[in-house]
Amino acid sequence: MPKLTQDQRAIGMDQVEAVLMAGKWSRAAQREIAKKHGVTRRTTQVWRARVEQQWRDAIKLASIEDDRAGWLSRCRVGQNVALQKGDMRAYTALMSVESRVLGIEAPQRVQLSGGIEVTARPERQLTDEELIARVEAGRKAKAGQVIELREASAGDGYEPEG
Repeated sequence: MPKLTQDQRAIGMDQVEAVLMAGKWSRAAQREIAKKHGVTRRTTQVWRARVEQQWRDAIKLASIEDDRAGWLSRCRVGQNVALQKGDMRAYTALMSVESRVLGIEAPQRVQLSGGIEVTARPERQLTDEELIARVEAGRKAKAGQVIELREASAGDGYEPEG
């Protein structure tokens, strides 16, 4: 058999890759490719190994963002095909998968940090008048000073510092 040129080998490997991508790799497919390119079936197996090695090398070099972008484009192609065929069930299923993968439906996570100060409750509840008087006394005592604000309930027994 005559030796193939680099271009002829590239064309043969492209055909092997197309058959692999279609999921139709079989002995019959190998014989057909071998016959078309004038090579042995063993050569088609070598081409397959090279194609798969190229795929592995591409995965090692690709970033996760590239992989996500490729997946998203394939998902959207599938959505377009489903729309063109009028298959709304497939379209909505692909839309749902896309939204889950992109995190659109994911619950939002909020991280809070800080502390809670627990103090003893007073023996008796303050009346509204007593609470207002204590707040006013605190305001007068702290006039012009920077004070720390904290949450207080009617039963906290606000005592101005000073």
